[in-house]
Amino acid sequence: MNPYENTQDTLLAIADDPWFGTALEKYSLSQLRSAGLCATPSLEVVKSRDFPSEYPDTLIGFNRDDEIYRRMKMVSECGDAAILVGTGSYAPMHGQHVELMATADRAVKELGYTPVAAVFSLQSEAHVRSKVLPKNPKALVDTSVRRDSARKILPEMLNEDTPVFLDVWDASYSGGPRSFSQSLIRISRTLHDIAIRDYTLFYVFGADNAVSMRAFSVSGYAVCVLRPGVEESDDSGASRYASEPQMREAIRQKRVLIVNRESSEDISSTMIRAQERDL
Repeated sequence: MNPYENTQDTLLAIADDPWFGTALEKYSLSQLRSAGLCATPSLEVVKSRDFPSEYPDTLIGFNRDDEIYRRMKMVSECGDAAILVGTGSYAPMHGQHVELMATADRAVKELGYTPVAAVFSLQSEAHVRSKVLPKNPKALVDTSVRRDSARKILPEMLNEDTPVFLDVWDASYSGGPRSFSQSLIRISRTLHDIAIRDYTLFYVFGADNAVSMRAFSVSGYAVCVLRPGVEESDDSGASRYASEPQMREAIRQKRVLIVNRESSEDISSTMIRAQERDL
C-alpha cells in the first residue's frame, strides 16, 4: 500500500466508500482527490431517506405500483439491469449533457446490459457557487433555477426506452463539495430500500473529468464519454488516465468504458454562461 499523507481516521472514513475506498490500493490520497474525492469525507450524511420535503425529485419517490418501478424490478431480477448516474453543476443543463448520457446508454446496451434508469444528480449549491460565481457573478446557480432548467431540457426517456430522473439530494444540502461517490452511495441505498438490488451502477462523465476513472480502478463501473476537442488535451484527456498502469485491468475487463460521442457539436455550460453574461 502506498504511503498516505493524511490521518488514519481519514483513511478509515474513505475505506467505507465502495469506490474510492478500494482505489486506495492503487492510488494515493492526493491522486484520488484529483479524481473527485472530498478532503473531508462525510459519509454519515448519506441516508437513503434523508431528503428535504421541498425537493421531491428523488428516486425515493418511486411508487411500487408505478409502471417504471415494475419494469426496473422485473429487469433487475433478470440480472442484466444497469443504472446510469451522472453528476454535475448543470448550470445550466443543456442538450449535450443529454447526449453524453445517451452515448453511455448505447454503450452499456452493446455490452448486453438493459439500462432501467438514467439519473442526473445536481451538485451542491455551495460548491457550484464557489466554482462559477468568481468568474461570472451573475450566473444563475440556485438549486431551484438549475432544477427548473433541467426539467425543461431532460426528456422523459433516453433513446426512447430508458427512464430519466433528476436527483437534487446533493444540491439541497448546505455545504460541499461532496464526492460524486456519495450521490452514488445514496442512490444505491435508496434502490435497496425499494427492493431493487440486482443491477450494475455505471458512473457517467465526460473527458474533461476523465481523472474520475481512477475511483473505479479496483471495483465498480464507469463510462467516460469523449467530447470533441477535450480528449485531445494531454492535461485533461481520457488517454492520459487510461494509460496509467493502475487502469489497464479495469479497461480490459470493460468495467471502465471510454466511448466516443456521436455528435460533433461542442457546447458547455461555461460557454452558455459566457454568452448570457455578454448580453
